[in-house]
This record gives sequence, structure tokens and C-alpha cells, in this order.
Amino acid sequence: MKKLLKSSKVIIKKAMPFVLIIAILYIIAINDLRKQDQNEIDDSFTNQLVLANGILNSDYNKSNDEGKAYLRTTAAGGLYSSLNLMRFSSYINNEDRNDLFGAINNLYLCMTNSNTSKVIFTTYNEKVNQYLVRIIRNPKDKEACKALDELTYSVLNSK
Repeated sequence: MKKLLKSSKVIIKKAMPFVLIIAILYIIAINDLRKQDQNEIDDSFTNQLVLANGILNSDYNKSNDEGKAYLRTTAAGGLYSSLNLMRFSSYINNEDRNDLFGAINNLYLCMTNSNTSKVIFTTYNEKVNQYLVRIIRNPKDKEACKALDELTYSVLNSK
């Protein structure tokens, strides 16, 4: 029994460095996977904004009623998806996340109403595009977020 105990202690002493190395490598691999997942979520978030911005750049006035409804709902869908992805993105930890959320949410609300979406598509299209491009490039752009938030808020309240 003493011999068995002694030999097991020796095995444990010799195996311990290998176990530690394996544990450290495992932790590093898991951390890399988390970073990769986070980057994919962040990319999906911005891709949805790119989709919405592309739709917002369509010529709204040349579309018939059915086409206008398609543009509104597709833009709203991209914005809604970005809002849902935002809570899993790294931008949710941003101190200016309320500005980012407010800007995207108000633009989404504008797209869900035919009157306010028409105003966005026809009157403020260029400004919305400028702000969205800045937000897509840098979702932490406080100035662009606030400007888009204020613009869309004023459109929503002018119904």
C-alpha cells in the first residue's frame, strides 16, 4: 500500500506541469474563440446597418406604393436586427451606448411608420446617410449618434 501511495505521488508530481500547460493552452484557445465570436457579432451588427443604409439610399420617389413599402420594411428589418445584435456586441459596454441605441431605435421607429419614413427617405436621406456611415465606421461616434438621434426624434415628433 505504501509503495502504491508513493508511486502515485511521483506520478502526480511528474504529471502536474503537463496538466498546467494543457489547462493554460485550453484557456488561451477558449479566449481566442470568444474574441472571434465577439468580432463576428460586431461585424453582423455593422452589416445590418450597412444593409439598412443601402436601402435608405434607394430612390424612394421612383418606387410605386408596393416598392415603397418594401424599402420601408427592409430598412426597418436591418435596423431591428442591429438593435437585437447590439446587446451582444462589444458596443453595449460603450459609455455612449444610450446614444447609439437611441439613434438606431428612433430611425427604426421612423421606418415603421409610412409618414415618417417618407420624410426620412425624401427630406433627410443625405443627412441620415452621412450619420449612418460615420456610425458604421465607428459605432462609438458620439457626435454622429446624437445627431442622428436628434434628427429622427424631431421627425417622430412632427407627425
